[in-house]
Amino acid sequence: MNNWNNNGRYHGGFPPAVRRQAQTELPPWCNHCGTDDEPLQLDHIINKASGGTDTINNAQWLCNPCHHRKTRHEQAQGRARRSRTRQPEPHPGAPLGSRVGGRLSPRTQRRPLGIAPPILRAPILAIWPSSDPGGHGH
Repeated sequence: MNNWNNNGRYHGGFPPAVRRQAQTELPPWCNHCGTDDEPLQLDHIINKASGGTDTINNAQWLCNPCHHRKTRHEQAQGRARRSRTRQPEPHPGAPLGSRVGGRLSPRTQRRPLGIAPPILRAPILAIWPSSDPGGHGH
């Protein structure tokens, strides 16, 4: 019995021609656990986000539970990869040292403790306009 779970629809994964090829060329059981009693889903061995292609050489049948586990694992890898490459910028109005997305802001992490940012070390007179009509600030 064939348990292919595509119901004749194209789901945006493999093109219909590759799905038909998989139904005739790939063994009709889960490539991970070996079951042939569960509905099967056509899976990318190397997912598309990691550079996998929509070809028969990158296709395998997985049962629903194995496909779900593999997908969850790949999603976790993607989240970890993205969190290593992109740190959220702190909101411009957030106080320095405040938590952004559960982390300290990157600027705070790099600044040694006890050292104020340069703008806070500048003389007050240089920041605020003088009330002196001559503009001398004193």
